[in-house]
Formats: sequence, structure tokens, C-alpha cells
Amino acid sequence: MKRLLTIVAILFTLTCSAQPKTNIAKEKRLVIKTEEDFAKMLAEKGAAAAFYFYADSNVVINRGNDSLSYGRAGVQHYYSKPA
Repeated sequence: MKRLLTIVAILFTLTCSAQPKTNIAKEKRLVIKTEEDFAKMLAEKGAAAAFYFYADSNVVINRGNDSLSYGRAGVQHYYSKPA
């Protein structure tokens, strides 16, 4: 049993170390560019269009009074309401 646990631990270590390295600087630039693009769309087309475009299709957002908005269409509907 001890030998099996040792083998599993070694395999786990090798698997974890075999993951490709992430280019942190590249990922950071991508996030910043996405945020800038979102801000531009928000200014040009409004919140409903920007959130609809950038939201995941399975998004769930908790809004006022513990209500939930489901999916891109739900988020678009929420932001389309007058303030």
C-alpha cells in the first residue's frame, strides 16, 4: 500500500510539472485589452449591448432584491431597463 501511494504521488508530481507555462505578461495584456474594448463598447453602444457581447452564454448574475439574471439575454434585459 505504501508503495502504491508513493507511485501515485510521483505520477501526480510529474503530471503537475508537465503543464505548459503560462505567459503572464501576455495574459495580462489580453485582459487589459478586453477591458478597454468593453469600456469602448459601453461608451458607444450602452451597457445592454456591451454586457450582452462580453457575457458568457451561461452567465448568472445576482441583482437587486436577490433576483438572478440568467444567460446573455437575461443580462441584456436587465441592462436595458431604465435606471
